[in-house]
Amino acid sequence: MDGQTPVPPKKGFLLEIVFVAVILVILFGILNYFNILKLSEIFPNYLGFLPHIKQNNKPGPNPTQIPANFQYDMEYSKTILIKYVKEIIKPEFLPENLDIKQGLTFNNSVDEKLKNLFGSYIKNDNETISVTFNYIENTFLPSDFKIFIHPIKTEQTTLNVALANSLISSYFINPIPIEKCDSIKTTSYCKTIKTESEGKREFGVIIGLDSSKSPPVPVSTIFTCFIPKENILYDRINSCVSP
Repeated sequence: MDGQTPVPPKKGFLLEIVFVAVILVILFGILNYFNILKLSEIFPNYLGFLPHIKQNNKPGPNPTQIPANFQYDMEYSKTILIKYVKEIIKPEFLPENLDIKQGLTFNNSVDEKLKNLFGSYIKNDNETISVTFNYIENTFLPSDFKIFIHPIKTEQTTLNVALANSLISSYFINPIPIEKCDSIKTTSYCKTIKTESEGKREFGVIIGLDSSKSPPVPVSTIFTCFIPKENILYDRINSCVSP
């Protein structure tokens, strides 16, 4: 016969096909097992028997979700605020016991909406003292500590560095020395801020005129504050107050 006899495929070629097929089966089995390619779900009637990791479809807790009944620890808040006050204010200006209230503002009124604010108001013969501690809202992380002292009478109408340092040294324990003063219209202010290992600490004095009185009378505020590094605006805060 003139026709050529077909040459049967070589044995090695058949082995290569079988080897590739086995590798593909193993690969698809691995992809299905780890739910990368869910063949057992795509073809449940044919490949539903293939093993795979069972997934928990329940939604996990959302770390940003805030519980509606979030409660602050009153005793803990009292402890850290009292500790801060006693480390900063000289003991002769403090009562034996500090009355700490939740939502207490600087004007000695309680705002029930400010659940993350804790404060105390002290009224002495020659000055009033307001101290507050803020949490970052709906967390147990501190936001800031502030102390404002308002003398009943202010004799001076302007400030200088020597007077400012004398005033802060009168009330505070180891204040940071003030080196500069400035003024805006009828308001004089001197303040200094220092970055420490745990946050920013500021001391200052402001003297201005109370225009609600006739004639206007000078009023002064001696203050200090501490901004912990946990504060979400820490990098942008350059002062606790604006004169």
